[in-house]
Amino acid sequence: LCRVNLSVAGVLLMKEYGFSQVVMGRVFSAFLLGYALFQIPGGMLADRYGARRVLAGAALWWVAATALLAAPIWGGFALAAMLALRFLLGVGEAPTFPSAAQAVARCVPPAEQGRANGFVIAAIGVGSAAAPPLLTAVMLGWGWRAALLISALPALAVALAWLAVGE
Repeated sequence: LCRVNLSVAGVLLMKEYGFSQVVMGRVFSAFLLGYALFQIPGGMLADRYGARRVLAGAALWWVAATALLAAPIWGGFALAAMLALRFLLGVGEAPTFPSAAQAVARCVPPAEQGRANGFVIAAIGVGSAAAPPLLTAVMLGWGWRAALLISALPALAVALAWLAVGE
C-alpha cells in the first residue's frame, strides 16, 4: 500500500500543490530510484543483521516516510519534500525482497520455499489491487492525507509483528 498510495492520491496532491503531470512523474520516479539503488545494500543489511530486524526496521521506515508525505508542513518546499520522501520510501522498501528471501531460505523447509516465495511476491499484487478502492474511499471521505496515513497502518502492523517474533 505504501508503494502505490501516491498513485491513487496523486490527482488530489497535484491539485493542492499545483504539480503538473511531468512533476508528478518525477515524484513517482524518485521512489524507483531509491528502490533500485538500495536493493543490494538492503540485502547486505539482511546478511549482517538478519531478516527479522531488517524487515521490522524497513516497515517502520515506510510508516515514517508515508506519515511525513502526508504531513501538511511542507508549504513552498512541497516538491523537494515529495521527491526526497519518495526516494527515502524507495530506500526503505528496497531491503524487503532480499530480506524476505533470506527468511524463507532460513526458516521454511526446502519443499515449501517456492510456495512461501509465491506468497511474498503475491503480496505486491494484493496491495496494488487493494490500494485503489480502499484509498479512494478514504480520500472521498477525508482527503488524500488521510488515505496516505491509512495506507501506513498495515506497514505498522507488519513492523510490530516482526518485532514480536523472536530470532
